[in-house]
Amino acid sequence: MPQIYQAYYKDAGTTYQIHNASKTLILVEAKKIAKTLGKEVKVDALEIEKPSMKYLIELMNGRKPNSRTRICSFVPKSRPTIKKVNGETKKVWKVKKKQ
Repeated sequence: MPQIYQAYYKDAGTTYQIHNASKTLILVEAKKIAKTLGKEVKVDALEIEKPSMKYLIELMNGRKPNSRTRICSFVPKSRPTIKKVNGETKKVWKVKKKQ
């Protein structure tokens, strides 16, 4: 069965989700979010029934998948560091990958 990957994190009681069909791209995106926001970002593999756009949209709108497998989590560690990006100072956290 085909798989789609989901990265999600909670911020102020709201759950934010990002979906992608590529495992590599979702891991890169999840790591980037964890570094910039300092939140734990979890990555799961969702097994879909059949590769249809209707089912994919239902998953994005909150339907529970047939099966969900945890791949990893990105957890911020220690204090944030200040980093200059394009002339702006931003807080950036170091991230630890947890299986």
